[in-house]
Amino acid sequence: SGSGYASAQELGVLLRSLGIEPMQHILAEVTLEVEKDRFGRLDEADVEKAVDLLHAREGFCSSEYRRLVAGFQAYDGEGVGTLENQTVLGLLEYLHCSLSF
Repeated sequence: SGSGYASAQELGVLLRSLGIEPMQHILAEVTLEVEKDRFGRLDEADVEKAVDLLHAREGFCSSEYRRLVAGFQAYDGEGVGTLENQTVLGLLEYLHCSLSF
């Protein structure tokens, strides 16, 4: 917008230009997480932090990411950092994710 600040909507435009299709609720949450003034405006540092958070969480919002990590850790009983295919199916069921083929 030329103001030196970006809105959540403008952050979405930037991400789409990079080939990332963000969900609106994710943009809204990450904007609230990183903005300093609570007016919905992101400065350059806020935008950088938002992009870093989205990258670190692989596009998930904070609550979804924590839930996925907790579920993974619960199903990774041996602590090896990987899951067998059948275990992944159990994890998805635990997370109430439906699979349809």
